[in-house]
Amino acid sequence: MDSHAGAWEPENHSILIPDLLPVQKPDFAFDTTRAVQFRIDYRFLPRSVMPRFIVNRHQEIQDELRWRKGVILKNEQFNASALITADDEERQIFITVNGNQRRDYFATILKTLRTIHNSFEVEKLGIDERVCLTDNPKLTISLTHLYRLEKLGQRDYIPEGAEKDYLVRELLGTVETENHEEETHQRVK
Repeated sequence: MDSHAGAWEPENHSILIPDLLPVQKPDFAFDTTRAVQFRIDYRFLPRSVMPRFIVNRHQEIQDELRWRKGVILKNEQFNASALITADDEERQIFITVNGNQRRDYFATILKTLRTIHNSFEVEKLGIDERVCLTDNPKLTISLTHLYRLEKLGQRDYIPEGAEKDYLVRELLGTVETENHEEETHQRVK
């Protein structure tokens, strides 16, 4: 077995062991120019959520950029990349996705996290899924509320605490046709 923690691959017979990943975040560049940012707030965030996520998505890890509290993923099918990090003290997971089909890629990432959440008593976790404003990531909007606005055909939205309005579609990272957007929304549910 390889001495470093890595994804299991038949040719090198290495195994990903999250507790053996480095604690320190590696140096890397992640383009956030057109990225959409999401945050999941928890009343209780089990420490095993992030390691389970990393193991589950290990085949998409870009250039071995993974550490105990985070990972960078790349998906060729969606032509998108994602930076996912956990903050145990604040009980939050941050998801930043960029690329051509960022909304679709976010949907698959969120589905993985929801599957992990379902292995716990979800009510105890107190999950609140939020979209961060592009120019002020500290201001967030409920993901469910944005989906509702989109479904109602609302184009612009002024979030509480914001000084301007935002395009609902841009906050959700929409770049596809409306039919495709609805299919993506249904897959995330």
